[in-house]
Amino acid sequence: MTRTPERIATELLVLKAQSGDRAAFDGLVRIWGPILQRRCLRQLGQPADAQDAAQRVWIKAMRGIGHLKDPACFAAWLLRIGHLTCIDLIRRQRRTHVLHDELELVNQVEADETAKQVSPDALDLRAAIKLLSASQQEVLELHYTGGFSMGEIAHILGLAEGTIKSRLHTARQLLRKQLETGENNDTT
Repeated sequence: MTRTPERIATELLVLKAQSGDRAAFDGLVRIWGPILQRRCLRQLGQPADAQDAAQRVWIKAMRGIGHLKDPACFAAWLLRIGHLTCIDLIRRQRRTHVLHDELELVNQVEADETAKQVSPDALDLRAAIKLLSASQQEVLELHYTGGFSMGEIAHILGLAEGTIKSRLHTARQLLRKQLETGENNDTT
C-alpha cells in the first residue's frame, strides 16, 4: 500500500482514537464514512440497507479499534468488517425471504449521473465494466478506485491473494478485448 498523506493522516487519527480521543474517531468517520457507505451499497444494492450496515460497522469499529495492532491496516480492517457485516445482513434477509435486486439500481444511477459528464471513451469503459462479473467489478473497484493492494483486497473479501490476482488479471484481459474489438461479449 502506498503511504499517501490521507493514509498517514488516517494512521494518526487511529492512534489518537485508540487512546480514547472521540474527535479523532469522528475524523475517521468523516474520511472513511463515504467510502464505507459506497462499499456497503455496492454489496447490498439498497441505500437503506447500506446505511444500516455502515452504522453497524462503525459501532463494531468503535468497540474494536483498541485491538487493531497496525494503524496502517485501518482501511482494510474497516472494509473487512463492512464486508462481513453486509454478508450477515444478506443472510438475515434471505432467512426472512426479503431479497433485493443486486447492483442494478446502483449501476443505473451511476450510469445516469456520469453519462452527462463523461467522455465517450469513458462511457465505453463503463459499459465494458458492466459486462464483467460482479466479483471482477468488485476487485477492479477496490484496486483502482480504492487504491488497495492485492493483499488488502484479499483480506477485505476473505479470499486468497491468488484468487484476487486471477480475478483482476481476467478482468483486465476481458476489458482489453472488449475495448479493442468494440464487442460486448458475455463474460459471466
